[in-house]
Amino acid sequence: MEVSKGNLKDEGRQSRTVTEDQFIRNFIDGTWHNKQATDIVIKRRHNMIAIFMYILAPRDLQPVYFLTGYTEELLSCLLKCPVKLELQSLNKASDLTFKMI
Repeated sequence: MEVSKGNLKDEGRQSRTVTEDQFIRNFIDGTWHNKQATDIVIKRRHNMIAIFMYILAPRDLQPVYFLTGYTEELLSCLLKCPVKLELQSLNKASDLTFKMI
């Protein structure tokens, strides 16, 4: 018996997981419009969904706190499981780009 490590092979609810992930991505794109520095990463841990993303550093943190709480609360209610949003801030999107020599 081969164990799947996070991919969707032989998982019982493949279509539901893909649909939920696409819904989460669309919701984040609409809610965090022009604030994202990179794509998001969605991880499922038991009954919890963790969303990781880099955002551009704002001058005022109050909207970031509001959007974080809004996103976590609304997605938790819609998906019927706890959702945790973990953010890292960057001054500019190019700070994340590096070259290997």
